[in-house]
Amino acid sequence: MKTRTITKAQLAQALQKWGLLHRSGGCLAAETADVLPIEEVAAAGADALWQWLDEVAAEAA
Repeated sequence: MKTRTITKAQLAQALQKWGLLHRSGGCLAAETADVLPIEEVAAAGADALWQWLDEVAAEAA
């Protein structure tokens, strides 16, 4: 399992990326999420958040 240490500011940046994507319609639609197993929805969310954290870390480097 991959691990990382992040700051609160980095977490906020990653969540901001999520918020912007959500506002632009780029997230999983609620109707789609409602019919998928919750494990799949959670896994997709975790993968996306991990990717955004990678991006934030790369921007900080």
